[in-house]
Amino acid sequence: MTFHFTYELSPEQKEDIRSFYDSLDWVTLEQYPDFAALGKGNFTHCFFMAREEKAIVCWAIITERKARIFRFAHIQFGPLFRDPEDLIASLQQIDRHYREKGDIFLTVQLALPTGATADYIEYKLNRDRKIRSYFDRENWSSLVLSLQPAEEEIRRNFSKGHKSDLKKAEKSEISITSLSNFEELEAFCRVFNKMNRERGLAVDEEGNHAFFRDLYGFLQEQRKGDFHLVKDRTGQVLGGIVILYQGHTVRYFKGASDPAQRQLPILHLAIWEGIKKAKALGFRHFDLWGYNHFVTEKDQVFFINRFKKGFGGEYLFYPKKMYFIYRPMMHRLYKWSVKLYQRIR
Repeated sequence: MTFHFTYELSPEQKEDIRSFYDSLDWVTLEQYPDFAALGKGNFTHCFFMAREEKAIVCWAIITERKARIFRFAHIQFGPLFRDPEDLIASLQQIDRHYREKGDIFLTVQLALPTGATADYIEYKLNRDRKIRSYFDRENWSSLVLSLQPAEEEIRRNFSKGHKSDLKKAEKSEISITSLSNFEELEAFCRVFNKMNRERGLAVDEEGNHAFFRDLYGFLQEQRKGDFHLVKDRTGQVLGGIVILYQGHTVRYFKGASDPAQRQLPILHLAIWEGIKKAKALGFRHFDLWGYNHFVTEKDQVFFINRFKKGFGGEYLFYPKKMYFIYRPMMHRLYKWSVKLYQRIR
C-alpha cells in the first residue's frame, strides 16, 4: 500500500476519488473532493490517498488550522474506506505524518456508525498508541428516518405538535419550490442572516452569501443536493432548507426561517417536503443531522433537538472523536485559551 499527501489534486485524481466515493454506502459530503473548495477561513486542506495496486482504498480531506501559536489538524467525518484494515493503516500513517510535522494534535471523527467495525478499528489503533476520547458534546450523533414505510406511516410517527403544524402549513397560503435562480438564492441568504442575528449569533453577511452561491453551484454541477424554498402567496421567500445527497441517504444541511413570520411553520413544511422528495427519489434514509445529548434547556441546541425529534426517527451514534495528542502541554494551553475566548464572548 502506498500513501500520498498533497495540497492540490489533478483532474485524474479527482475523478478517481469521485468514483471511490460513489462506490461507498457510508459517505459525507465533507469528504467529497469538490466540497472542500467551499467556504473560506483560517485553514488549509490537505488531501490524503492510500492506494493498493493503483486503486484508491482510503481517502481523506484533512483540515489544517493555525491559531496564533497553535497548529493542529482535523478529519471531519472520515477517512472514507471499504476495508477496515486499510483505514487502520491509513490513520497510522496520518498520525505519523502530523506528529513528525510538529502539530499539537490531530482529531478524527469517523464517518461510520458505532458497532462491531468501529469497535474493531478503535481497538487496533489503541494497541499501538494511546488515543484519547471524551464523553462530551463534541461526540457526534444524529436522528435518521427510514424512508421504507409509506408516506402516511412516516407522517403518523411525527409528534402531535408537528402534525398540527403541518396541517396549519398546508391550509395556509405558503408553498414550497426548488430554488431556480440567484435572486431567490440571495433572498434565502438574507433570511438566513436575519435569523442568525435574531439568535444573537455573529453574522458574516458577505461570507454567507459567497458560501451559499458556491454551494448552489456545486450542488447543481455535481447533482449532490438541492435547495427547497418556502414562499408566501406573493412569491416572497420566507425560508427553506438545503438537503444533500450522500450515498443512500438524504441529509438536512442548512435551514432558515424568517423570525418575523414565527406564526408560520416554515421549516416544518420544508423538511416534510424534503422527506417526501427523498423517498420519491429512492433514497433509504433521511438524516436530520445532529442531535446533541449533552445540552440542557439553557442551551439553544436543546430546542433544536426537540424540533428535530418531533419528526420521529431513530438515534444514530458515531464513534467518539479521537484525539491524537503530540504536545500535551500545548494541547492543555490551547483548550484553556478556547474556554477563555468563549467566556469573553
